[in-house]
Amino acid sequence: MLVSRIRCRWQTTRRLCLRRNRGRPAIALLTAVNRLGEPHREVITRKYFDRLTIEEVAGQLGIPAGTVRSRLSRAYSELREMLTDES
Repeated sequence: MLVSRIRCRWQTTRRLCLRRNRGRPAIALLTAVNRLGEPHREVITRKYFDRLTIEEVAGQLGIPAGTVRSRLSRAYSELREMLTDES
């Protein structure tokens, strides 16, 4: 259930990016990810660019899986704000 909510949030953020930045969605999304704080950028990068599971990210970073989920949730919120502010 939690994983499907996280996946839904990421898809919503991507759709928002596509809508707001019609011709350059990938650049806008990467720019927004780069503007995230280090802990949030790290979990987003490992989860979606390196395609690791939450448990794998947690193992690599030496933190609990719940912390990874929390950081992902906060990162989605920050990305949504950044991408909304740009338009």
